[in-house]
Amino acid sequence: MLCQNCKQNIANVKIVQNINGQITEKYLCGACSALYSNAGSFFDVNVGNILNNMFEISEPAGIQTMSCPTCGMTVSEFAKLVKFGCSDCYKTFSEEILPVCKKIHNSASHVGKIPDISEGLKQKKELDALRSDLTNAIAVENYELAAVLRDQIRDL
Repeated sequence: MLCQNCKQNIANVKIVQNINGQITEKYLCGACSALYSNAGSFFDVNVGNILNNMFEISEPAGIQTMSCPTCGMTVSEFAKLVKFGCSDCYKTFSEEILPVCKKIHNSASHVGKIPDISEGLKQKKELDALRSDLTNAIAVENYELAAVLRDQIRDL
């Protein structure tokens, strides 16, 4: 089947659109489907709007002029684009973005798989966790647990 747009190339993309119960199908080649998706005529989905509505990302009152000192991006621009302008944005907007990350990933830190070759990295993560537990045990004056954790840290 030929592309219904250019009528020259073989159609390898089927676009089905349902608007108010009206279903339309269009068969396009790769080049024409890219043009349609860039123009937004078929793919009118804005991930930024979905995230913005889902997690209510907005600039809190009083910091509406707050922007990244490096690239000038604001929280509302992040909500629209769903990506930061530079690495400093993570530091600048950490208080606003951290709750969203926790909602999406159920964690504020990466907990993915670690490659088999990185035993040193696994040991470092375990050591960091033990040190954090040790600090917490000392803070609540649980010295017995602190002593056990101290010994585990020494063994590593």
